[in-house]
Amino acid sequence: MKKLFLDDIRTIDMVYDKSLENEFDIVRTYDEFVYYIINNGLPKFISFDNDLGLDEKSNLAPDGYAAAKWLVYESDIDLREL
Repeated sequence: MKKLFLDDIRTIDMVYDKSLENEFDIVRTYDEFVYYIINNGLPKFISFDNDLGLDEKSNLAPDGYAAAKWLVYESDIDLREL
């Protein structure tokens, strides 16, 4: 399974070496993050951006911290063996 990169603006090569681009799937929003995990399972690595900008109504969008909290408290995925 690929690594997951959650960031609303940046690309992989802005954070990691360009040679690693093919190792990642990119999601841009909290909702895309949740959808990805539900449909693909837990990746072996997640890169969380904290600030995910504004939503479609120009309100502060749920951030990377909200995505991490969803994963731990709401996803029903057993994380004890990580």
